[in-house]
Amino acid sequence: MSLASTYKGAHSGTQLMTQVVYAIEYLKEKRTPVTVQHLIDYLNIPHDSKSHIPRIETALRGHERVQMLSKSESGLGKEAFKYRPLHPVTNTDELKTYLAIWNSAQGISVKELKDGWPDCTATIDEMEKAGELLVTRYKKDNTPAKIWPDRPEWHAKVDDDFLTSWTRFKLPINESDVRGELEKSGITPTSQVKFIERKLGNTRKEKRKINRRGGKTTNSHMAGILKDYGARRA
Repeated sequence: MSLASTYKGAHSGTQLMTQVVYAIEYLKEKRTPVTVQHLIDYLNIPHDSKSHIPRIETALRGHERVQMLSKSESGLGKEAFKYRPLHPVTNTDELKTYLAIWNSAQGISVKELKDGWPDCTATIDEMEKAGELLVTRYKKDNTPAKIWPDRPEWHAKVDDDFLTSWTRFKLPINESDVRGELEKSGITPTSQVKFIERKLGNTRKEKRKINRRGGKTTNSHMAGILKDYGARRA
């Protein structure tokens, strides 16, 4: 039974955009080219809605998740639609080719990869063991979250003695520990002055401004006005 026939008779099933959604879901499920007529037959459009068919076809041609294939490209001798996944990967060989040109440090989301390749987890596990993938996993269920390209020759063998020595070193975990380690080595931390001021508090007091009279008068023509008669009044 087709997805569209499940909703036959329902008001929403006769709407244009609803039919477009059904068509895209079907293309995603098939993952192979589907002729226009095959897709229309699958949608099982009611007779009174046949006028929607050209509009549905136009909507699919312009949709970002749908690829329109020519007669020669489809391999069916007719024009066909095919689902366009978020990443153009549907098998192991396509993944290796895609990784060879991947230039982002963010990695590829496995969730996005499953948009076009739902059962990719087994291949990811195999390629990780072979040193062909770097994989981050979810802690909850250990399923892959993101992948990056990798190569076996990039994995350098580290001497066991070096690994043992390396694990003995404990890095300071906070600013206070860093300051303590520097002081033990006779090095004055750059944050020491600020730390002491923050700990003891700022004890400086603002000096009181003193209003002093006198000074040289530059406005000589106003000497009579600016003259201090305070002593005469006394």
